[in-house]
Amino acid sequence: CPFLPPELTYSPPEEQGIIRYTRAQDTWSFGMVTYATLTGAVPWLTAHMSDPDYREFVDWQQGNSDNEYVPPAFRVFSNDLNMLFRRLLAVDPEDRCSMDDALWHFEAPWICWENEYWTKVAGRARDDFDELCRPVW
Repeated sequence: CPFLPPELTYSPPEEQGIIRYTRAQDTWSFGMVTYATLTGAVPWLTAHMSDPDYREFVDWQQGNSDNEYVPPAFRVFSNDLNMLFRRLLAVDPEDRCSMDDALWHFEAPWICWENEYWTKVAGRARDDFDELCRPVW
């Protein structure tokens, strides 16, 4: 299940049946729901290193890839939103940001409008999208 964080995806036999639930799992879920809401998809099938898309994300998140490289599943997003995803979906639950920290990112732009996805697939002008998504508060 793509919505399960890595610490719940696999547990050694001696720990099966023991779930240590913390706020870090809520943070992970928020990140995955945010991604799915914005794209209509999930970035990987399972948060396990056997999944090549997840492994690519982990390499990017932990700085094991070229600094300029962004996994394909995250290229449509702005640098600000990608920074948030890297913090929400941190492999180590201790490294995940709090929801209070995540709220700071709501003021930043989330979509990279220069990406060809928005010009070819979405087919909607930026002004129309901004009008549609304008906060009501």
